[in-house]
Amino acid sequence: MSKEYKDSFEDDGRTIADMSGVTRRNLFGFVPRLNDQARHEPLNNASSGDSSTLTRKERIWAILGAMKAVLLIGLCFAAGLALVILAFIYL
Repeated sequence: MSKEYKDSFEDDGRTIADMSGVTRRNLFGFVPRLNDQARHEPLNNASSGDSSTLTRKERIWAILGAMKAVLLIGLCFAAGLALVILAFIYL
């Protein structure tokens, strides 16, 4: 950033993203830290985000699809590593 920009910058007070409800994640555990409002609401509230649930069959296919993507990327890295090793052997 130039010095001219730093000197001419003026905060107009507009809020781009409201971060008032954001809390820090717990570092040493899996227990979520809940703010005062969330402590009094039930955890299974249907209005809190995505209310759709997957069936057992859909969940299995989603897991298999994710595993297929991971294996495909892993095979690409393995093939690249094999080419590097072959190049070192023949050079």
